[in-house]
Amino acid sequence: MVESKKYSLLSYIIIFSSVLALGIAYLLEFFNIHPCRLCIYQRVVYYILTLVGILMLICIKKDFIKPYIVCNEFIIYILLVAGIGLSIFQVMIEHNLIEYESACTTSFNNIHSPEEFLSSINEKDLVACDKPQIIVYGISLAGLNCLYMLLVLFISLFMIYKNNFPIKNFEKK
Repeated sequence: MVESKKYSLLSYIIIFSSVLALGIAYLLEFFNIHPCRLCIYQRVVYYILTLVGILMLICIKKDFIKPYIVCNEFIIYILLVAGIGLSIFQVMIEHNLIEYESACTTSFNNIHSPEEFLSSINEKDLVACDKPQIIVYGISLAGLNCLYMLLVLFISLFMIYKNNFPIKNFEKK
């Protein structure tokens, strides 16, 4: 029973933190701060985290065997680390540490007619991944997302493993 409460709490933390992050992202979009392609990929991580959190709750409520729950926990941690990596990648792009060529960069070289210009505009994203739109205390939104995901990762790890710490068990012997 203690195990299911612990995993239920993890599910609620993951669902709440993902919905909060997505809500803030869509609120910023409402105020004309549109996402670049990498920002959208970071949102996908939150969508999948929400789904895995809901799936984990269903596994707990239906009293499935523990390996399913532990598998969901493992997937949650992999997604959080992947999201952190994606955020760090975007921060490195923003600071020109990595060159990133994709549809995010809008260059209109080799355009010889208005039709080519219009078609290239339709193919390109107008929000560049290498130019942060908002900077808060010197940190871009991608950096804030990285810090947020790190916080969620540490809270969930601490919450799950605080009772299973090996030194605590060693002292009881």
